[in-house]
Amino acid sequence: MKRAAFLILLLCPLLSYGQNRTLINPLLPAGADPWSVYKDGYYYYTHTTGRNLTLWKTRSLAELARAEKKIVWTPPDTGPYSKEIWAPELHHIDGKWYFYFAADDGRNRNHRLWVLENSARDPLQGTWKMKGQIITPDDKWAIDGTVFEHRGQLYLVWSG
Repeated sequence: MKRAAFLILLLCPLLSYGQNRTLINPLLPAGADPWSVYKDGYYYYTHTTGRNLTLWKTRSLAELARAEKKIVWTPPDTGPYSKEIWAPELHHIDGKWYFYFAADDGRNRNHRLWVLENSARDPLQGTWKMKGQIITPDDKWAIDGTVFEHRGQLYLVWSG
């Protein structure tokens, strides 16, 4: 009897294995590395497009598909941050907007972290200025950077 009960419990998960289940994202049809920040009554959303930095602005994340959308920065055709724009994050720090992202020159091993700055109140307005590469101690492959404050000090963590 115990053996039969054990086999039933073991095989039950297989009953749902063959069912075709598809999850359809109710917000947007695609978007790796999503990031959202809330400021002054608006959500600002971004995700990896691979080729630029795009922002969506909405009062409700449920309305993201119909939100105002703008490409706020396009990389140069060549150079160290011209290709494979990954994992963008938007942060509002000391009255300015900062866009952190990873990029390379077309060779993945050269992925590094970069930051742009915009002093406009609305990050879809104003001018995004390249502040430069975030130099890591070992100057190795770096992606997925994020900024946080702890006890009044800003920190950046990344994968690499």
